[in-house]
Amino acid sequence: MSTRKKARLHFAVIQRQAAFFVLLVSVLILSLLEGIALLEERRSLSIDPEGETEAPRYTRRQSQRVDWLSGQAQRFSQDLRKNDIQGAQIYHRVKSASSAEEKARRRHTRVSGLNDLYGMRVVVSNELDVYRSLQCLSSTYTIVPGTLKNYIENPKPSGYRGIHAVTLFEGQRVEVQFRTVAMHTQAEMEHEAYKARTRTVHV
Repeated sequence: MSTRKKARLHFAVIQRQAAFFVLLVSVLILSLLEGIALLEERRSLSIDPEGETEAPRYTRRQSQRVDWLSGQAQRFSQDLRKNDIQGAQIYHRVKSASSAEEKARRRHTRVSGLNDLYGMRVVVSNELDVYRSLQCLSSTYTIVPGTLKNYIENPKPSGYRGIHAVTLFEGQRVEVQFRTVAMHTQAEMEHEAYKARTRTVHV
């Protein structure tokens, strides 16, 4: 690799790191400004004995929850296109009641305390668009304080890479994941391998 190409690559890495640092500082400042309001909002949610909140957004039927999340994904897709981020694929899912209850028991918490009852996965063509998509998200919606995780700069032990941020859409927490196509493919392969390893075989 020529010296000029090395310099360009080094400069691109610095730009990416600087952009993430600026975004992180922005989120921290926003956290200070909105943290109290967010805590008050959480205190106001009433919880029933089964761990489900009485707030309507938590008690929607499954089909209504899916429709709501689909609408949020479509709106965010439009936001990305307005910011000249083309070709992004957004997948979304609503955790089933049985899955949510099982995870809540495993974590010794209430269902309403889970951050991933709703999930979006944004898949883009390259790493730069991952950061641009994250910037679009943070400038349009509120990222819940302390939930921004950069597994691109700091991959998980398994090698997983991506960026996660729990974000408020109309007051509801949605876990948003950002990946490139390559990161997504690798993660899906690892997930299938994990399921194969943990699948019980009955003889």
